[in-house]
Amino acid sequence: MAFPQHIAEKLAYNSAYICNYPQCNTLTVGPTVSTKQLFKKIGEAAHMEGEKQTSARHNPANQAMVQDISNGIWLCANCHKMIDKNNGDDFTLTELKKWKAEHEALIGDLLKMHKSPLPLIRRNSLNQKAAQNAVDLVANCGALYRDRMLEDPLLVIKSIETLRKALGAELKKIRDDKQLRSHIQEMQSACRELMNLSSTDMNIVWPSLEVVRFKIRKTVNCLAADFGCQISPHFI
Repeated sequence: MAFPQHIAEKLAYNSAYICNYPQCNTLTVGPTVSTKQLFKKIGEAAHMEGEKQTSARHNPANQAMVQDISNGIWLCANCHKMIDKNNGDDFTLTELKKWKAEHEALIGDLLKMHKSPLPLIRRNSLNQKAAQNAVDLVANCGALYRDRMLEDPLLVIKSIETLRKALGAELKKIRDDKQLRSHIQEMQSACRELMNLSSTDMNIVWPSLEVVRFKIRKTVNCLAADFGCQISPHFI
């Protein structure tokens, strides 16, 4: 059962109509371009503990409070579906409560200081885009996953150098996110290591490439976990 309208509205107001998932921060309400009398709303008041026995994070001992605002969190429709997948096993009650508390505290502070959340949203959005771009660059570098029998070592080195430079371009787009910078720098470093070693001995290209593949696959999976990036099947 959905939350009563007044509860849903209060959750939305407390969140400034912004999704509480810290890696999303999607604005969940806005105007339509074609019809000025209408608006778009993609936000939903989600239950942290589900009402039905089959619901995610169902707690039979807390049913009296299931429709209380303390059991609600404001999310975009996509994140609402995400937290309830697999019976909610991937997203604990403690984690959801932390999202909500930190998000509402942030909105409250911004309101007190008369500051706009838009710079924060823009920064997070740009950083997530840079993270996805880095993952896509890696996915397009066939040297990182093709059979070595299909590869020319000189072209492999050239491909890795091109990837290193492209990652450097994405690095310049990152704003105030040490974690993301570190991930991309790790991939750059792996590329640079192969180039340095191969410059002295071409026979070391293949064993060095295996090390690069391992390091980049590990970092790509970190980006997927930390920034919600969609990754190629080659790196799963």
